[in-house]
Amino acid sequence: MKTRYLVSVAVLLLGWMGLTQIVKAEGDTEIGFETEGETTLNKITIPHYQYTGECPGEEDGSIKTWFTSSEFVPMPKERVIIHNISRGISPDPEKQPFTDREYVKGRSSEEIDMKIGHEHNIQFFQVLPGVNTFEYEIRNGDTVIKRGKFKAEVLTIIVKKERKGTPVYPTKPGKIFGVTVNVPDTSKQPVVQCPDK
Repeated sequence: MKTRYLVSVAVLLLGWMGLTQIVKAEGDTEIGFETEGETTLNKITIPHYQYTGECPGEEDGSIKTWFTSSEFVPMPKERVIIHNISRGISPDPEKQPFTDREYVKGRSSEEIDMKIGHEHNIQFFQVLPGVNTFEYEIRNGDTVIKRGKFKAEVLTIIVKKERKGTPVYPTKPGKIFGVTVNVPDTSKQPVVQCPDK
């Protein structure tokens, strides 16, 4: 009888502890970046491409992310401004990477394209490999609703791909509808033209 009582108490205690952990997890404020296909917040993996074949080379890729906050969900006329203040980022305020995105619907901001770099870029929000520190402001017009900091881990993964070029033939004078123009000279060997990226 005593053993059964102790077992019942242990089961109830474990159940209570589990429920406490669930409530705590659900009550925790989540702030930062989410990426498509990644279930962990603030874990960002950016590809680095290594090309083989006719057009060898390498380049940093990019990834689409979204800012989200469980404490302050998107509302009409809101925006979020995020600055990367990590060590290794340009200390010049005019060169410091930042992004200013709408934060008006759903659970996240407008899409943010991220890429490896250390200065501001109009097209991409620049981050460094490793742990990055960010400052953010959620605004409604000129009013700051929330200001804070968070960290995110940025990983790079090497992706090897074969890259083919486009054959380009030398040109020669020719006529099309009676008009003299340069046309491809297919009697000669084409030159392989590689893409810029």
